[in-house]
Amino acid sequence: MHPESINQGPPVNYYDLLQVNPRAEVETIERVYRIMAARYQPDNLQTGDPERFRVLTDAYQMLRDR
Repeated sequence: MHPESINQGPPVNYYDLLQVNPRAEVETIERVYRIMAARYQPDNLQTGDPERFRVLTDAYQMLRDR
């Protein structure tokens, strides 16, 4: 299968993913990210989720540089 034939799915809405308003200040985005990252980081034995952590980190990096 060629990489270009792989369906990437719908685009990700990073604001929805981090549950912040598109007009949120960078400080708010950072605060929400830290809370969610602590919950999903792989080292968290109770609620860790490496894939969710990666997606949240990607979203945070995109939004902080907007």
